[in-house]
Amino acid sequence: MPSSLPGPLLLLLLLLPAQHSAIHVTTESSRYCRLEQLPQQVRMITCSGSEVTEVPTVDASLKAKIFYMDSCPIAYIGPDSFANLTDSLTFLSIRTTVPIANLSGQAFRNLHLLTELMVVASAMQPTAAKAEQLLSTLSSLTFLHLENVKLGHLPNDFASGTKLSIVRLINADIVSIESSAFTSLSSLRVLELCKNLASTYMTSLLRQIGTVENLTMTNCGLTTIVNPNSSFSRLTLMNFANNQLTLLDLRSFASAAKTLKVLDLNGNKLGADGLPGLGSMSALQRLFLNSNPMNQMPNNLGQLESLELLEARKTLVSNIRVGDFHERSRLYSLKLDDVQINFIEVTAFQRLGRLAELSLTIPASRVLVRSVTDPQPASWSEVLTKLPALRNLTLSGQGAGMRSGLDDTVWPGLVGNQQLRRLLLDYNVITNVPDFQFAWSRLDLLSLRNNKIVELNSASLYGLAPNAIVQLQDNSLTSLDNCTLAGLTSLSKIGLAGNPWHCDCALVWLLNRMRAEAGNDALTGVLCNQPLNLRGRAWSDLTGVDFCPSGAPIPASCKMCEPPSTPAPTPTAFPYPLDIRLAMELSDELLVRLTINASGLASRFDRYTVRYGPEADYQLRNSVQEALISVNSLVFHVDTLQPHRFCVILQGPTSGDVESPTNCRVYTPSRAEQQQLSPAHISIAVIAPVVALALIALLVCCLLQRRARRDEVKTGAAGMDDYNSYTYLDTEDPNSRGARFQSARKPESRRFTKRNGSTTLNGSRPSLNASASNLQQQLQQMQQVNQIQQMQLNQMQRIHSMSQSAMRQSASDPFSTSLPIDPRGAMRSAQSTDALTSMLATGPAAGGGGGGGGYGGRARSQEFGLGDHPLLQRSRSGFAQYPAGAADDVPPPLPERNPALQPSKQEEQEVYEEMDV
Repeated sequence: MPSSLPGPLLLLLLLLPAQHSAIHVTTESSRYCRLEQLPQQVRMITCSGSEVTEVPTVDASLKAKIFYMDSCPIAYIGPDSFANLTDSLTFLSIRTTVPIANLSGQAFRNLHLLTELMVVASAMQPTAAKAEQLLSTLSSLTFLHLENVKLGHLPNDFASGTKLSIVRLINADIVSIESSAFTSLSSLRVLELCKNLASTYMTSLLRQIGTVENLTMTNCGLTTIVNPNSSFSRLTLMNFANNQLTLLDLRSFASAAKTLKVLDLNGNKLGADGLPGLGSMSALQRLFLNSNPMNQMPNNLGQLESLELLEARKTLVSNIRVGDFHERSRLYSLKLDDVQINFIEVTAFQRLGRLAELSLTIPASRVLVRSVTDPQPASWSEVLTKLPALRNLTLSGQGAGMRSGLDDTVWPGLVGNQQLRRLLLDYNVITNVPDFQFAWSRLDLLSLRNNKIVELNSASLYGLAPNAIVQLQDNSLTSLDNCTLAGLTSLSKIGLAGNPWHCDCALVWLLNRMRAEAGNDALTGVLCNQPLNLRGRAWSDLTGVDFCPSGAPIPASCKMCEPPSTPAPTPTAFPYPLDIRLAMELSDELLVRLTINASGLASRFDRYTVRYGPEADYQLRNSVQEALISVNSLVFHVDTLQPHRFCVILQGPTSGDVESPTNCRVYTPSRAEQQQLSPAHISIAVIAPVVALALIALLVCCLLQRRARRDEVKTGAAGMDDYNSYTYLDTEDPNSRGARFQSARKPESRRFTKRNGSTTLNGSRPSLNASASNLQQQLQQMQQVNQIQQMQLNQMQRIHSMSQSAMRQSASDPFSTSLPIDPRGAMRSAQSTDALTSMLATGPAAGGGGGGGGYGGRARSQEFGLGDHPLLQRSRSGFAQYPAGAADDVPPPLPERNPALQPSKQEEQEVYEEMDV
């Protein structure tokens, strides 16, 4: 249809409303529209396919809820076109076959029950409609689809009065969007702005649509998307296909890292480094990168563990490496058609144990190499044997003219793959199909077009599904055995064109069966090459007589041979096979010893890595252990008796990682080994972790309880009135002379610490819940001690008085010897309280050399017997209270009572006896 109407036709259409306005939809259907009654008393009016050029008038009494005007030449939608449906219409669809010349801003006024509105024109109208006027009264609208309806500008809050959750504005010629155009749409989930010049307002737009789940902006001329500064906590699909993107900073969408599942970037200009932050999209499942000029897989692609589908067709990807995929990859579909592959590492697909669909263009058979640093060619069998879950496999060459790609070495890698259903090996250099190649696959589709196959015997296609599609076009086949296609119930889906057929009596069976089952049209492209009289003639123009003029009999029914019971072993061309042996070691744990002999490879490899894990989920759960190449024995701990797979990966400074199924072994304990494993070993392996956890829990509980008790001691009120309160000074030795002994021995606990070379008694605070009887007993003991201390002090005062008298008498009569007191010792004792204490306690130390007399001599001190008494030692802290240099006539002050002294009964009796002396 033309993008605009000619002037005369447009004038005619503008004059037509007077004629078509007479179209009135009532209870009876007209030749323009019809009325249908749907379930639940829903009435639908459809004018689709009619010749109406404007909206018909509908009787208000119909209460129609659904109105279709699709495929109609409607060019005019005037104001109040649906005035009679304001109280009933909920769905409206208008798809015109001509451009809408006039769309009034009041066309949908007062349709307050309308929930879905779709207006699609065949081409853009010349004048723009005002979006804010179109939607101003649609208070119930949730779905909006406008295509080829020119809007031009989206003002602030253009749909503020609606409940829109899905907005599709396609080819609306939107050139500007205000900063708050979508902020009022709090329920917006799907936004599609396709074929609009969005590059100038993209950043502003992304800041407004934080609630969107599906965002599609295709063909919008976008070049870069950086830092939208918005939260996309619900974003699951993002489609920026067919733009001019050279950079898409996915770090700007970090809030969608755990929700984004589909990312479509087809048809852009992205390179391998054009997707920073791709590895952080942990929830991404589908990634489309077709038709981008990237020369290798995107950076950080190997970090996408959840990726399930990857398409990078028609790109410049030149290599595929093992690091391009996550080590626990969930990829099930990989499509790399029409790429410029230069080499593929033989280990590139070893992590894709779940891969079910692989489509790859092979430019040459030498494309498969050992590694980047070891360009030796490898066999495709080594690759395909690592893909046991393949169902659809496409390995095609680059074209019929190139005639390069896979050769016959591909077949061993496909033997025994029971999951394979579709196999396409077009445009390669395959020459034959081995017998019973597909006996275990049950293929539904086999395509071998554009190869060099010369012959197929009766067992080549054995095992195909009865209704399989077989494509054998453009090969070098000249004849087919009558048993080759015996397993197919119909030949309607077989392709034989493009082969140099030798049309003789041996092919009469094939001609007759093809004509009967596929029809004569299927024989049009099948031509004869021999004999010369039939060269170039189509089978559709020939009969059996033309093939066999002599009338030779058609071969009888064939007898199929039986396939082998098990698939043939896959041959390998791996040049570094190892002698690997596994054995179970009996101990308290389940151990497997691996023994290898790799000494002959020491010149090429310096170490090796063993990857091992349960055979059932080896691709998902395995461990790694490294060793030098000189180590020929390793021990591995396994947690179950189930079969385990062990794979040895050789590593060298120049060769990189070299891995092959040849160096993999699966170890399953024999029945004898399982019987030798005593129940005690198994129980220890199971119970030991439980016991360890229990001990850890017990230790934690003890530490918490101890800490709680310490906190209780710190927060408790300890005073002299609390006889169970003890205070220990870490900076003061309680046994030192002159210190206040503020602690006493705790009966419940005895802890000793070394301080200043002496042993001190230390302990923690006892419980505050001591019984009343214990408190009473302690009080009585302390009262007794106080009495003893008072008696001691009285005795000391009497001694002090005597020494003062002796001193005065000595001063008046120096030659008097009535009292056996050393004047020098007495004077020193009078001048110093410490000297008096020492004289009483130790004799010569305090007496100053008095030979045999007085209270200052050793003999007298021993006579008293108090020098080493424990009570006197405990009371030294009290003597420190005597002031030095006190007056002779002033008695010394009483020492402070120490309630912590608790002498025993025996100690009290000894004191009384000494005082009597």
